[in-house]
Amino acid sequence: MKTRLWLRACAWLLALICLAAPDAISRHMPAGVAAAAAASGPPPPLKIIVEEDGLIELTGADLAAAGWILDALDPAALRLTVAGQEVALWTSAAAAPFQADDVLLFYGQAASDRYGPRNVYWLTAGDGPGLRMAERDVAPVNGDPVAAWWPATLHAEQDIAPWGYWQNPPGREAQDHWYWTAPLNAPARADLSFEMPPCEPTAGPFTLRVALVGRTDAIGPQPDHHTRVLLNGRLLDDAHWDGQIQFVHTAVFTPSLVAAGANTVTVLAVGDTGVAADSIYVNWIEVDYAARYVAKDDRLVFGVNPSPTGGGGLLPSPPSLAGKGAGGLGVTSPPTPPLPGEGSEDAAPPSLAGKGAGGLGVLAGKGAGGLGAPHSPQLWGAGGAMAGGAMAGWSADVVLERSVSAARGIYALRILEAHGYRTVNRYATAATCWDKLLTTAALAEAGIPQPRVKVAFTPESALRAIEEFGYPVVLKPVVGSWGRLLSKINDRDAAETVLEHKDVLGSYQHSIYYIQEYIAKPGRDIRAFVVGDETICAIYRSSSHWITNTARGGQASNCPVTPELNALCVRAARAVGGGVLAIDVLEDPDRGFLVNEVNHTMEFRNSIHTTGVDIPGRVVQYVLAVGRSGGDAEYPAGVVHRSAVAGAVQ
Repeated sequence: MKTRLWLRACAWLLALICLAAPDAISRHMPAGVAAAAAASGPPPPLKIIVEEDGLIELTGADLAAAGWILDALDPAALRLTVAGQEVALWTSAAAAPFQADDVLLFYGQAASDRYGPRNVYWLTAGDGPGLRMAERDVAPVNGDPVAAWWPATLHAEQDIAPWGYWQNPPGREAQDHWYWTAPLNAPARADLSFEMPPCEPTAGPFTLRVALVGRTDAIGPQPDHHTRVLLNGRLLDDAHWDGQIQFVHTAVFTPSLVAAGANTVTVLAVGDTGVAADSIYVNWIEVDYAARYVAKDDRLVFGVNPSPTGGGGLLPSPPSLAGKGAGGLGVTSPPTPPLPGEGSEDAAPPSLAGKGAGGLGVLAGKGAGGLGAPHSPQLWGAGGAMAGGAMAGWSADVVLERSVSAARGIYALRILEAHGYRTVNRYATAATCWDKLLTTAALAEAGIPQPRVKVAFTPESALRAIEEFGYPVVLKPVVGSWGRLLSKINDRDAAETVLEHKDVLGSYQHSIYYIQEYIAKPGRDIRAFVVGDETICAIYRSSSHWITNTARGGQASNCPVTPELNALCVRAARAVGGGVLAIDVLEDPDRGFLVNEVNHTMEFRNSIHTTGVDIPGRVVQYVLAVGRSGGDAEYPAGVVHRSAVAGAVQ
């Protein structure tokens, strides 16, 4: 069991959300392209997305529905690859033409990296004979006894807990960022459920591993952490450990402690080490156990005992698997699995015949759901570009940009949109919000009330603009976030000093002098969250300092969303292109609400509990709506496509 919400924030992040039904074929080839391909040579490659290990079946009808011309298809020329490696396949078609009821089979594997389960296979035709599954004799030999179990490992991990994300752990990108639990601040406990498959209780001791991660590394008493692990209420391990490391509790237990079905692991952060802060995450659970040969939904992926000792033999008994007529496939070597030849129904599973075979096997009841259907095959045109404009190796209906690096996010959005992907937010929106000057121009064009701004390109003209405003004024970099490098200029001496530093030491952006009038706000400002056409919530950010950003120590509290605030923020969001945006609003004693900035990659860690609104949930709903709108349809309500407005506003 491994549940992940693939909406993750790492050093830079794009979340791909694919909405096609599992057995659907996406037809991305424009009208006439298929016929042209048939006349000019081999058809374009067929991209097959696999998200689960298992037998994958494609029929001639599937290929035809995806745009391939069966009459021109030579079965011998079919070739399958994944990550540049050829994969063996089997086809029922002996010669051309490929018929609608002909079948192509291969063993597909999901991706095993931390970014998601989607793996991309490519089916081509016309490059010469491809690799085929070998056949071997399935008759039982040597009188091998029947095995009762095989050694297996259960991995349970759920990365869906609120506050279960750690943005900057030690090791950064080499470290996992998502955890099963929110931080456990000792003393604390977490009860974690997992489903145990059928197991053999007589097969000797099982092993439990529970991975924890230290969130704190206190100065003072050592070690920092004291944790205990219980299985179904029985204490199995008690340990002291130190620092911001991954620590794995390991304990051997008798099989009688677990049962098929629901079981519970309890993690206790004891809290008796004497440190000021003792905080941990729970990452995952693993159980080494003796698995029984019991199929689920007419399908079983299993290992084989390397020797008869303990397990009773090398081979399982076919009746305990998929029943009469079960088909099998050996996957000790997944790219080139052997295909069983004809054999007796009462023989040992065909993929495992031969003493000492070892490895893994898959048995499935054909016609009873044992064969996996591929997820969303898509046709791609020449040169690796999908007909309709997608990028090689990607498959998504919509891309959510959540990059901590603004520059990477901006350029990624531009590339993705150039290849036809729908994105949240759009490139034009992000490019406008990224630059304070462009944001100001867009707001001014839409008549949105905001602080007055002057822009200069030399230190001398900047000084004149500052003195025209009168002191104090605020000097900002045109590109920046988190309240960094803001300057409140109180007099001419300060202005000359800051302008000189920006001129001599600053980057290109610092040679653009963005000068904003100082607003005497009441010790706070407002951060409002707009999703589509609604201001879903807002917070006050309060501080005794003139900079009130929570990243700079401002305190968050709930701000009621009045009709006036909602209307202003929705208008501001529309002015920059709409989507998922955070609007920073100032309260002027004379002019009322003024829009200060618009943020295209909003952060909300201090706002979910403060407002009681599930902000990420609302974002996901919006992104899914964008993905479902499909084609060239307009984005959901409130989203207007516009170009960034350039120029100076005074």
